Amino acid sequence: MSVVKLPEGIGWQRLHRDHPRKQSGSGQPEVDDWLRTKAWVK
Repeated sequence: MSVVKLPEGIGWQRLHRDHPRKQSGSGQPEVDDWLRTKAWVK
């Protein structure tokens, strides 16, 4: 497993089961499109 180094002040947050994931967005249409169409594809 690789170590991911995040910039200072940036961190990970756990999403709870009831988190409205499909209603969330990055605020950047290109990023949101990539996440919808390519992220998590196996």
